[in-house]
Amino acid sequence: MATAVGCGVGFGFTSNDLESHLDELRTSEGIEEIDAFSWYRIKEAGAHYVVDHMNNLEQPEKEELKALISKRTCLEQALRVERIPANYLYRALSEMPEDIKELEFVQGFIRLSETMANVARYDEVNFAAYKADDGPCIAVRQPMIKQLVTGAMGLTSDPIYTILNSDERTLEFNYGAEIVRSYIGNQVQT
Repeated sequence: MATAVGCGVGFGFTSNDLESHLDELRTSEGIEEIDAFSWYRIKEAGAHYVVDHMNNLEQPEKEELKALISKRTCLEQALRVERIPANYLYRALSEMPEDIKELEFVQGFIRLSETMANVARYDEVNFAAYKADDGPCIAVRQPMIKQLVTGAMGLTSDPIYTILNSDERTLEFNYGAEIVRSYIGNQVQT
């Protein structure tokens, strides 16, 4: 496998490998122009590629990190596009700490999102970047719902830092993230 060397660390991918992967994704999903929805899909796919090719992570850590990245990406997207599929909001709120879930206004959003999404079990919903037409959505415009989404997103930080618990892991992940940011930036400008 080709490796990229940066700051004296051998990585499990090169910038060309990652960019080729993103080009293939865009072709396979018919993404011609990058909009607010495809931006997050590309970001998520790039991060997953990086994680899959990190040599110093065990497979269970890779799976957990990818799930956390998908959740964080989904919630970032909700804040940017000001809406979130009801099933994602339901799962995010269902995973909040008990003292938060007991608040009346949170219970209201849980009931609303559950009803709109007709969710039987929140753990069957996998977070992911979403498209404009991915089911019934709830607006993320009012301060309370923005605060809830931001809070749910914040709950992903510590688990991510726990997995990226060494300078080597953090450096490799950040190297890949920078390639993805540059790729998206270059595609949007052209």
